[in-house]
Amino acid sequence: MKQIMQAIAIGGITILASCSQSSVKQQEALMSAKQKTIDSLQMVMVRQQVIDSMTQVAEAKAVTKSVASSATVAKKPKRKTTVRPQSSYAQSSTQTYAGNSVATTPAVYQEPVVVPEKRGWSAKAKGAVIGTAAGAAAGAVINKRNRGAGAVIGGVLGAGAGTGIGAIIDKKNGR
Repeated sequence: MKQIMQAIAIGGITILASCSQSSVKQQEALMSAKQKTIDSLQMVMVRQQVIDSMTQVAEAKAVTKSVASSATVAKKPKRKTTVRPQSSYAQSSTQTYAGNSVATTPAVYQEPVVVPEKRGWSAKAKGAVIGTAAGAAAGAVINKRNRGAGAVIGGVLGAGAGTGIGAIIDKKNGR
């Protein structure tokens, strides 16, 4: 009877040992499947971050184009501007998925920077210069006895007329 009990005990232990080994294998397979799921989720998150950063770049370009086109569509804007992209980095962060922490890489995107353009001469200043030159030439031709005095008087009168006409043009253009 002792031998039978020993055989049954040894058989039971063998069965339990084999069950526990298959249980360990099952747990390893389950952990491997969980890790694969976590890895695929991490890849999806990284892919989504790339898509988001590309979307931000596209939106920035759209804003740049709309700002540029609105500046050219308007009659005469008070001040022209150009948009120049400036690179910057998004902050990196650490996210946790199913107990595992994953460091996300920073996404690079472009921010539009508005820079005022050089305005150039106003119509008032151009009118003054053109009026001075034309008035001086006309004064020298008109006053044949003293061409210098005629040029000075004509230049002063021409400058006044040119400045007045240029001021009217500036007011009409909204400058």
